Amino acid sequence: MVEPTKMALMNTRNSMFWMSLMMIALLATACGEGTFEAEGADDETSEITSNLNSAQRRDRSRIIQQASAEAGLSNAFLLAGIANAETGMAHCWSEATWACKGPASASCGGGPVIAGSGDGACSRRQGGLGYFQFDAGTHTQTINRYGRDVLTIEGNTRHAVDFVVDMVIRSRYISGVSNRAQAIAWLETVRPNGRNWNTWIKTVTHYYNGCVPGRCGVYNDRIRSYTDKALRIYNEFGHDFWYGSGAPGVEPVELSTPGDLSPAMASVELRSSIPLQWSSVEGAWKYDVAMEYSADGQSWRQYHTWEGRSDNTFTVWPQISNNYYRWKIRACRGSACSDWSAAAMFAYGDPAPLTEPEQPVEPEQPIEPEQPEEPEQPVEPEQPVEPEQPEEPQGMQAPGAMSPAGGSFRSSVELTWEDVSQATHYDINMQYKSGSSWNEYYTWTNKRDARFTVWPQRRNTEYRWRVRACDASRCTDYTEFEGFYFTR
Repeated sequence: MVEPTKMALMNTRNSMFWMSLMMIALLATACGEGTFEAEGADDETSEITSNLNSAQRRDRSRIIQQASAEAGLSNAFLLAGIANAETGMAHCWSEATWACKGPASASCGGGPVIAGSGDGACSRRQGGLGYFQFDAGTHTQTINRYGRDVLTIEGNTRHAVDFVVDMVIRSRYISGVSNRAQAIAWLETVRPNGRNWNTWIKTVTHYYNGCVPGRCGVYNDRIRSYTDKALRIYNEFGHDFWYGSGAPGVEPVELSTPGDLSPAMASVELRSSIPLQWSSVEGAWKYDVAMEYSADGQSWRQYHTWEGRSDNTFTVWPQISNNYYRWKIRACRGSACSDWSAAAMFAYGDPAPLTEPEQPVEPEQPIEPEQPEEPEQPVEPEQPVEPEQPEEPQGMQAPGAMSPAGGSFRSSVELTWEDVSQATHYDINMQYKSGSSWNEYYTWTNKRDARFTVWPQRRNTEYRWRVRACDASRCTDYTEFEGFYFTR
């Protein structure tokens, strides 16, 4: 049953508990008294059952999926597990006639909604309402607090989504969650008997049921009950129903690939934290980050993959010194994800200089036999030459005043140029000299400012760079190259 503190604390028989968040610690007195039980049934051994058949339970699960998707949460299985534990998915009294009768509900054809009996005799009209068992005291007080939509299946579900989000924000078992977006991102990571599953069950038992570990004599029974009932509804309809790309109630979303990864081609001192950043993707709920490391920049090994990042920045502390690292990012919404981005690389500490991979030797092509000469064709008379048309004047000029234009540097190098008023962004191209030839080093795109700092990776090397200005539809030609020497 859901109790009505700011975050709707669960299942207490002392009606004063819901009046103040400061009384949370007193929940221990309610731990052994049951959440939703048939009248006269033993608290911990009775089985919550309903008259719903499998098709009706599936329909109710689809309603939960739809309400969750509208609230930005695709992991609706977590909510269905709670509803199955509370009432066996029953919302109307006619679906579980052993329960108490609640107020009339349009979802029940005008008949009574299901009401809990864990707060005493049905005549007291104090049990939780609906299949998520919202409880703010008496039935009237619950309706006054949540609104009459709490009596409908759809309204009861919408309130459950909000409650679960608030519950995750408040949970002492979950770190790094302080707002709705972070709570939804964390909920998306939970999988049955998988990642964050035990943390989720402990949070439900504590904050939804009010059974606090160490102060609740039936704590282990409650943990088992929420676990078993959730896994039962998961197994009933299968993984594809809950997490497949065509899961009911979840609209498919085409996500773009994140860009503007930073750092890229950077050097980072040892024992430094590294904030990874990328552009946000519209419609994404979370991001996955994958990282590899290499001693020479050619043979790469898996380092770690972090899933379910809620923001477009993530700080890492590399553990393997004097290596190159490269990382990539993808955007996700529920189980649907974009393609992985192109990898961005940085040097951590002082790894060995990068070396150029050997280029494969092209096999010699067989010599074609000489063809007999074609007879000469008569010469066409020359056509008069059309006069050249003057070029259309360009409205945007390439950047000027580039710096550095020469000089020697030992650490980072700040590239600057004259700002172009019509430009929305700039592209910077850099090359390095190997022997007598110039090789491509890196091209940075979509830089908003007329300055950009680079950390060259090749020591005692000559570099040259150029820049062009762009707006939404075109770019200028690249400038002429300017150069500098890097000594570190």
